Amino acid sequence: MNILKKFWEWLVKSSADAQKTSLTVKAFLLGLIPGILFLTNMLNVQFDSQTFTEVVEAVAQIIVLFGGLITAIAFVWGAVRKLLTTLTGKNAVVVGWRKE
Repeated sequence: MNILKKFWEWLVKSSADAQKTSLTVKAFLLGLIPGILFLTNMLNVQFDSQTFTEVVEAVAQIIVLFGGLITAIAFVWGAVRKLLTTLTGKNAVVVGWRKE
């Protein structure tokens, strides 16, 4: 599971700025635009490329927001667990200190 999480972060986050979505993901999503435009034109539904660009940017922001939310939940869960295990004497690190 940890490998999947690391792979997802590697894929989605920008290597230049980890707070931004990677160019790879943006380019992939932008690459979908011509195909979607082609399909919508076949079905006589009219969208322009600007609309799809805005959608891609919105999806990228949702990915970043969702990733941040997961990270925040994991942080709170880890901090609470660490405090509880320390207070109950079950923290392996603290127990190891007592043995020294």
